[in-house]
Amino acid sequence: RREGDLDAEPLRPGDVRVDVQPPAAVTGVEVARPDAAGGRGHVRTIDARVVVNLAGTAIDEVAGSAVPMSMPVRGSHIVVDRFPGAPETCLFFEARSDRRPMFVLPWAGRFMIGTTDLRHEGRLDDVVATDGEIDYLLAEANRIIPSAGLGRESVQWSYAGLRALPRTEADHVSRDYVVVDHGARGADAGLITVIGGKLTTHRALGESVVDLVAARLDREIGPSITA
Repeated sequence: RREGDLDAEPLRPGDVRVDVQPPAAVTGVEVARPDAAGGRGHVRTIDARVVVNLAGTAIDEVAGSAVPMSMPVRGSHIVVDRFPGAPETCLFFEARSDRRPMFVLPWAGRFMIGTTDLRHEGRLDDVVATDGEIDYLLAEANRIIPSAGLGRESVQWSYAGLRALPRTEADHVSRDYVVVDHGARGADAGLITVIGGKLTTHRALGESVVDLVAARLDREIGPSITA
C-alpha cells in the first residue's frame, strides 16, 4: 500500500493481484479500489521486480494459485471472569484430549482461555468459535484447575481468527512456515509467497525472506544488526 487513494479504504481479498507478463514473470501488483457496486473499480498497477506475497488467508487468491498452497486454520478463545483457583500469572499447559498447548491468561481484569487449532471449512469472513470449541476450552481449563467450575454461563465472550498454514493432506496441522520461490519452481519468476509463521519464528522467517529478495535483485546486503 502506498500513496493517497490506496490508503483510503481497507483492502479486501480480491483487491490485490500479481501482475504476470509473458513468459511467466511477475512485474508488479494490481491494486483495485472497489466501486459503488462492489466490483474492482479503478485498477492501479505498481511495478516491482520482486513481489512478496504476505496476504495471509488470501495468499492463494493473490498469487492466482491453480492448486492451493495454504489452508485456513481457526484459533478460538473464550474470556471469563475471575474464578476459584484462577492463576495470578499465565498458566501454560497441555490439553489431555489432543495434547495441544493451551493457556489461561489474566487479561484486563478477566481471564482468556485458548486456543484451538482446527481447519476452517467455511467462509473466510464468517469466523466464530463453535460450540464444540467452547466446550473443549472449558473442559480442559476445568481439568487443569479442578476448583474452577467453569460452565457456559461463565463465558463473557468468545472470539476466533484465521491464519494460513502450509496445506497438508492429512488431518495433521503443520505449524512450520514455507517460503515459496515461484521462479525456482519454473513458475512466476519474481514472486515469493510466505505461508505460515508466527511470533516465535518471525525473526528467522524475516531473515530468510530478505536474503531471498536480495538474491533475486542481485544485491549484496551486510550482516543483520538484529542477528
